[in-house]
Amino acid sequence: MTEALEDYIMKSHKEEHPAGTKEKKENSLKALMATHPTLPELYQQHCKQLKLKPDPSVMRMLEKGINDIFALDLSTLVFSPYAFEAVMEVCRILPHLGSIDLSNSNLKPECIQTLCDMAEEHPTLHSLDLSNNNTLGFSAAKLLLPLIKDNKRFIKLDVEGTGMAAPTKQLIKKVLIANRRYRENMGDSLDDLENPVVRPTGRDSVEVTDVESTTSPTPSPMKGARIHPVGGAKDTPDQNLSSEEVAVRQVNDEVRSVLVSHEGRLLQHYGDLLQTSERQQVEVREQMHKGHSVMDVYKEQWRWPTVSDFSMATLAEEMDLDLPEVELENFSKMYTPANHLNLIQIKPIFNELLEPGCSRRRKAALIKDIGEKVKGHGPGMATLVELANAFCDLMNQDGNTMEAMKHMLEETEDQIQSLKSKIDRAETSRQRAVQEEDLRSAETHFESSLDLQEELIDVILYRLNNLLDKASKARLLENLAKLESQGAEQIQESRHINDELMEKIRDDRKKANQREEDEEAAWKQRQEDFAAMGKKTNDSLDANLKEQDSVWNNIINNFNELNTLANDRMQQIELWMIKVEDHDRAKVEYHKTVAICQEHVANLNRLNNDAENCDNLIKQFSDFVDSAVAMTKQVADATSTEGDMLALDEQKRYLGLFRRFYLQLGELLFKKQKRLEEVDRMIRSCEFQIDFCKETLDPDLRRYRDQLKDLQLRRVEVADRVSRLQIRGDDRSAQYLPHEDALKKAGLEFDSPIMEMHEQVVDARGRVLQQRQKFIKKDKEELVDKEATEIDELVHSTQMARSAGLSTLISPLSNSSTPTPGGRTPTRTPVPVE
Repeated sequence: MTEALEDYIMKSHKEEHPAGTKEKKENSLKALMATHPTLPELYQQHCKQLKLKPDPSVMRMLEKGINDIFALDLSTLVFSPYAFEAVMEVCRILPHLGSIDLSNSNLKPECIQTLCDMAEEHPTLHSLDLSNNNTLGFSAAKLLLPLIKDNKRFIKLDVEGTGMAAPTKQLIKKVLIANRRYRENMGDSLDDLENPVVRPTGRDSVEVTDVESTTSPTPSPMKGARIHPVGGAKDTPDQNLSSEEVAVRQVNDEVRSVLVSHEGRLLQHYGDLLQTSERQQVEVREQMHKGHSVMDVYKEQWRWPTVSDFSMATLAEEMDLDLPEVELENFSKMYTPANHLNLIQIKPIFNELLEPGCSRRRKAALIKDIGEKVKGHGPGMATLVELANAFCDLMNQDGNTMEAMKHMLEETEDQIQSLKSKIDRAETSRQRAVQEEDLRSAETHFESSLDLQEELIDVILYRLNNLLDKASKARLLENLAKLESQGAEQIQESRHINDELMEKIRDDRKKANQREEDEEAAWKQRQEDFAAMGKKTNDSLDANLKEQDSVWNNIINNFNELNTLANDRMQQIELWMIKVEDHDRAKVEYHKTVAICQEHVANLNRLNNDAENCDNLIKQFSDFVDSAVAMTKQVADATSTEGDMLALDEQKRYLGLFRRFYLQLGELLFKKQKRLEEVDRMIRSCEFQIDFCKETLDPDLRRYRDQLKDLQLRRVEVADRVSRLQIRGDDRSAQYLPHEDALKKAGLEFDSPIMEMHEQVVDARGRVLQQRQKFIKKDKEELVDKEATEIDELVHSTQMARSAGLSTLISPLSNSSTPTPGGRTPTRTPVPVE
């Protein structure tokens, strides 16, 4: 996170402050000092130019001489942006200023730009304290971070108590650590920087120093920015590293520091050549020879500090593997990967299962043993074991089955006869009740007879199902065909999945081996390139040494050339260090890639071993199914057809019982449906009578309303009985239809009871319709036609009387139809049809 933050801040800084000639104030410092010889006067002049009032606290701090100010304590002083600019202009000319304390000053963000402009140009400033300025945030960090990163003299920047985020503070801290390490490698004493020695100067005199010409610290011997001490600003945060990686980084830091320190001191020697003697030439040559040893130590001890990010996912993506890590884990749950191919043999167990003398208990134990052996060795193994068990059940049928069926038939025959007697008594009672016109009792006996018939049908179905399941040759062959189809389908599906997996394993294994070979070849080429680069580096250093030997002959005149050669040497070593790092990183990547490929190939080999085992098991299951089918067919051929004959006889008996039951059920259902229709008609008639009573002032209105309530309750009861009879009929017909198909397949010709019942209902409905049409015609003649005739006569006489103006022409009331006692014309109430 800190690396991304650093890149973003540096990029933003470059965009906002592009490289180029900085705008500097062209104030003539010597002219100002000539007119204003003291620092307070100079500060007052700047304040006057900015139209500000000088700060007394700042005036007192500037009373020292210009060479006596090593630190400025401006803490707790509050500045406006212009007042802060005036103070910074004075700080520019302080040649020995090392630190500025601006804590608790409530600095504005715009003041940081002024501070950074001054600090970047100042030659000795190395410490800034901006703590407890909570107005400083990310905008201030975007200016301060490039300042301390580009100027390695800064070893302190306190930003605690500001508005900066924790990652930003951590990044600033790491850059400062890197700067301190760099200064230490250069031989600078940080104690001297933090505690400078005060050089005595005159109290009243001011030494005018040109800031531009002030001697700067010795530049870095490392020309490029590629080489950073391990643990510097570009390293991963220590809290994210393991202890092993931290140890590796520490070793890298040590070997790098030794090499950089040695080459830095070696380069420093050339700066002192003009003041050294002839014996120092020998010392330089010894140091150069020693450098070769240090380089060898660096090469041997350097270790790439980070772990390779090459993983199984990377290999799967780059090589387009058919079995990535997730899918491989899923197959590993279905299979049992093994280091060596160990084929599981279950054929002897199958052979024992097929032996005629194998008992049921032994077969159950063998099936359990097979399940344990094949568990986790491929897809569909559990289903195949269940199918094997089902085949064993089919083959277990023997001669004792028929004896058991006959015994069951004998036991249930008494129950059948008892139920038939009860049904006959119920039918006799029903017919007697009908003759006696006890219709309620007749209905009760009718329903009781149906219940007994259903109970009898259940007994027949029990016998029939037992015969079909356990003694029927046709059912045995049907179940065998079904199991054979299921076995073939499951074996084909398991074989397809296993073959597809083995094909993927072969392809992925080939790809992984190819990647390993490619990595081996690439690593071999890298080693050759690295060896060539090392030879080239040694040759260059040897040539450099020879050139230096020739240059030493005229060292004074050729100093510049020698210095150039020294810099070339440094560049060669820098390049060599980079190549060592790249080489070691490539080695880490190579070993990790090869290890991943080898591990993946090993996993594929283990999985392939069990896939071949699965293929072997599937073949054995297939052989067993074929053998079991053949043996079961033999059992079926040896099975007597007596069971099928018994089942056919039982189905014929079932047909007769169902015909009687279904026809009677249809008859009862028809009667109740017509009763329901009649109740609905009576309800409508009663509603009409209630309306008619209101028109005729009939006092029987309450009686009709009570009758309507009784009719509505009766309708609910009848509708419920109709619904229950319909459900019973549908359930029983659904049970009957498969047996009807079986009887037809057996060649028996008969009329379906379901069709007979519907034809019976059609005839009954036709008879009822004729009766209703007869009653409706009679009601129409008595009620509608007669009323229409009387209305026409009354209209005619009334019109004649109105035309003549004589009321006597109207018939008297005594000549109109006379109502019966009770105040209403008699009407015929239809009787419900049963």
